[in-house]
Amino acid sequence: AGVAGVTRAATRLSGQRNTGSGQHSSATRGKTTHIDRRSSDSSSSSDNPRLLLLSHGRLMWFDLGTEETDVVDAEHGVYYGGFVLGTDLFYVSRPHNWKSDPEAKEYLVNESTGARWELPSKFTHDVVAHGDRVYVADTGNGRIIEVDGGRAIGEVIGAHQLFTAKEHVNTLAVDVTDPRYMWAMLHNLGPSMLAKVDMETRPPRVVERIEGVGKSSHGAVQYEVQGRRKIVFLDSNEVSLGMVDVDSSEVDVFYALQDADPSQAFLKGLCIVDDIAFFGIAPSSPRSSRADKGLECELAAYDLLNQKLLFRKRLPTNGLLNVVAAPQLAEDSTQRAMVTPHAAFRRAVLGDPGRLAVAARLYSGIQELNIDPDASWSSGWPRIDNRKKNGREGFAGGTQLVLYKADLSALRRRLASIPSEQYDAAYQTEHNAYIGNRESVLERFKPGTKSFHLIFSGRDGHGVFEFPWYAKFADLLEPLLEDLLGEQTSHIMRAQFALMPAHTEIKMHADSGGYSSEGHRIHFVVQSNPDVHFQVCQHEDDCIRLNTEEGLVFELNNRLKHSVVNSSDQDRIHLVVDVAETPRERTPLQVGQLCGYKGGNIVC
Repeated sequence: AGVAGVTRAATRLSGQRNTGSGQHSSATRGKTTHIDRRSSDSSSSSDNPRLLLLSHGRLMWFDLGTEETDVVDAEHGVYYGGFVLGTDLFYVSRPHNWKSDPEAKEYLVNESTGARWELPSKFTHDVVAHGDRVYVADTGNGRIIEVDGGRAIGEVIGAHQLFTAKEHVNTLAVDVTDPRYMWAMLHNLGPSMLAKVDMETRPPRVVERIEGVGKSSHGAVQYEVQGRRKIVFLDSNEVSLGMVDVDSSEVDVFYALQDADPSQAFLKGLCIVDDIAFFGIAPSSPRSSRADKGLECELAAYDLLNQKLLFRKRLPTNGLLNVVAAPQLAEDSTQRAMVTPHAAFRRAVLGDPGRLAVAARLYSGIQELNIDPDASWSSGWPRIDNRKKNGREGFAGGTQLVLYKADLSALRRRLASIPSEQYDAAYQTEHNAYIGNRESVLERFKPGTKSFHLIFSGRDGHGVFEFPWYAKFADLLEPLLEDLLGEQTSHIMRAQFALMPAHTEIKMHADSGGYSSEGHRIHFVVQSNPDVHFQVCQHEDDCIRLNTEEGLVFELNNRLKHSVVNSSDQDRIHLVVDVAETPRERTPLQVGQLCGYKGGNIVC
């Protein structure tokens, strides 16, 4: 293709060949690439994170690890869609300027076989699949076209007149909680809105409109935050990311692209995988030049958990970037947020210290993550740079590095079977093992809170002991710890379950000693809710509230002053783990063994 690192290859999603009933493209096709959503061994599975990009000139893959592009097709005009039916990849092909050629045709194309079906649409801006249906955003006519995606593939079931051409419907998303409804983004050539369409009534009808959804907006990806349903969108006019609360209709524009003049940039194409929003940035240009082969767009990645821009990468899109998708993960990858096993997409981005070091220089705020540029855990997950992790550096030494979301439901169920009284010293002394001589410190800073130990060390992070109850949780703990640390689980200095009862507080304090200066404090949020307030401070009146959503795994700079208030009626439970950068030898304790502190060391 004349671009370094670019090769041409058709894409196949594995399995049986779908011959279709349409006409076959006469274009020369390259070697087929096998992709199977069901196989973790596939070269295009979530273990090899790639995004499918559809532009005004190309259909191509972008590899998040190697940052190379792989062109699938560049001979069929403007590309939209990028979804899977069965095991085959589909898209819509249309001309760039349909008004100049009234006879121009638009096609639903099976990229894996070359079969295509003519569509009765003009100026298509989106095409999505759900079950055995395909839905086309017929922008030029203000319609949603319903097409059979099953046995009678390509057959038009209905062309539903729901909008005007001026409203410019450009994005469709089937509601994840009730698929009878479809969300449609109405660009409106200005103030935009989301329309909710009941697709089961005949004819379908708009049942709700949410106004004030940015200006000239694109994208509609459903995403859950603290148990609330949101729709993330791109405010193209203000080059910003926004979020709509589906139930309250509240709109929050939460990130504006830095150093981007709204008159000079344009956002389009949105996909969320592993809590990272991937989206396109195009230089603002007249509509007539959006198919210019020399037009190169950027792919950006914004971390929704750390609330930081992670990278911007200019790519040979050969025209305006329209769609960012991950069809190997699900048929509806542009409609709802995706999650991969072991957060592979997230690990590919956050696990690249070099790329993040560049981001820290370019983008305001990311330096607060203070990611170690020279080392990470053997799993690939990054860690805070301990060389700057001290109170003197303030927030520049790192505050919170959110790593990923984990499924902690089994751990939560296991802990629910343990009454609060079993956290108490008397019970732990008899049935687990216990370290005394710490009660006065705990009562001073953590009154009313409780915990039990699985692994614990002296203040210097050495002299590590394994408690009997470690075995009680090993079947659930070890997979979680290996996911985070890889082969470095022997580096653990401390691991404990910390229970914070309803309406209690952990007072402002900063940790000291070798376990904090040489270690990395990791929190697994097993049970929590929005009424738990966890903050870190660099000065008394300069504090940041941390994201402690249930299921998060994050590293805390515990050398900064921090405090927690649980103002809810529910107990908060965290698994708290301190990890060294070098191995630690563990000494097992016996049930009923009583230990104490002497000169900062544990004596049993």
